[in-house]
This record gives sequence, C-alpha cells and structure tokens, in this order.
Amino acid sequence: MYEVAIRTPLRKNGWAFAGFLLILLTAASLLAQDWFAPRGAFMHVGALIGTIMVGNVLLGIMPAQRELVKAIAEGREPDPAPALLAKLRSTHNNYLTLPVLFIMISNHYPQIYGHPHSSLWLMAIGATAAFARHFFNLRHRGIVRPSILVVAALLLIGIAIAMMPQHSEEQGEAALTDATALTLFQARCASCHSAQPTDPLFSAAPAGLFLETLPQIDAAGAMRLHSVVQSGYMPLANRSGMQDVERQQMLEWLAGRAREPLSE
Repeated sequence: MYEVAIRTPLRKNGWAFAGFLLILLTAASLLAQDWFAPRGAFMHVGALIGTIMVGNVLLGIMPAQRELVKAIAEGREPDPAPALLAKLRSTHNNYLTLPVLFIMISNHYPQIYGHPHSSLWLMAIGATAAFARHFFNLRHRGIVRPSILVVAALLLIGIAIAMMPQHSEEQGEAALTDATALTLFQARCASCHSAQPTDPLFSAAPAGLFLETLPQIDAAGAMRLHSVVQSGYMPLANRSGMQDVERQQMLEWLAGRAREPLSE
C-alpha cells in the first residue's frame, strides 16, 4: 500500500502523505493488537515500518543510484525524476527512524504495550518522535528551533499523564483493603517474587522484585505492577492461577496505591 501510494501524485503533498501513512500504521497497529499478544503486536508494527524502510532502499534509492552511475558512464544527462523520488524515500526513512527505535525498546515498558488503548498510544508516541526528528533535520541545515523539542517533550508528558491508571472512587464491595491486597499478592505473586521462591522455575526473585510486604510492593512501583498485571504478562503464564475477579481487584487497588502510596 505504501509503495502504490508513493508512486501516485499523493507523494507531492507532504501532509496528506503523512496522514495516509499514519492511518495505514494505525490500522495495522489495531489489527496487530487483535491478532497478537501486546508485546508481539508492537514488534509486528515495528517490522512493518522496517519493511517500508527497506523497500524504499531496495525499490527506490538503490535503483536511482545505479541509474545515475550508468548515465554518467554513458556520458548522458541523468534523468532527475528517479533521484528526486529517491530523495523523498530517504526523507521518509529519516522520519521513521525514531519511531522504530522506540518500538525496538518498547518491551521494557509494559505500562505502554499493556494499556487498553496501546495501539493508539503507540501511534501518538511514534508521531511525536517523528516530529522531534524534524528538529535534527533542520539543525543539519543550520536552522535551530528548540521549540520543536519543547513541544515534543510536552506532548510526551501529556501522553504519560493520559496513560496513568484511573482509580475509581466507586469500587463498592470489590475494593481490597491493604491487608487483603497483601494476602492476594502473597498468594498469586510471592511464589516467584520472594526471597525464597517456591515456583520451581526460579531460584531467585525475577528482576530482583520482592512482593511479600507492602513496603516491597511500594518499592516495586504501583504503576509498574499495574501495567504488567493489566497486560496479563504477570503472573507469568498465570502459573499461580489468578482469577479474573482477583486481577480486577488488584488493578483497582494498585491504581489507588499509585495515587496515594502508603509507607507503613
């Protein structure tokens, strides 16, 4: 779809083409989230973008370079059209580099890929990263506009705030007290995340996280725990048998804990 589009007059309108590409990648991201596990979905979107970038080199940039060399060798005037299209492809690849780099490290951020609307947040972060890339492109031309980085930073802060887990004030009987939450952690999480794991897969707590006491849970970070529990990544393969109602209760408790952490 990208290759067809770049060979049409649509390529002559930068903003229109950017909008088309954003819609294309958003649709791919939504489908990937429906077909694959959250972490894998991000990787598939990254692979799709990488394929576009490789295709630009293979189908446009390299042929244009070969044609230029051939024309010079034959002593004739090179056709500027392939070179101009190759330059456009190179520009597209340039703006896609930071989004791809983010996706490459996204597996370290379950709070993003585990979010219920992770597909849309992925596109928002990717678009912001591409916008930030514009600063460096201008700087290479001797134009320095720090405002671009400031706006990009504010956008990322806004995205982070918008992605924070929401704590419902109307939890009713489903709400967990700190004591019952601790009991749930000890039953479903401490088999791995303890000083002496009882799960045969581990001889030490994964990532050095201990979840046997409330201070240890606070130290691990309520938002971090909320993300991995919400995504289903933890408990690992649900080896401890966490039930759906228990997962929801834990998520509600963690959301409240993230806003009003207790130290005792």
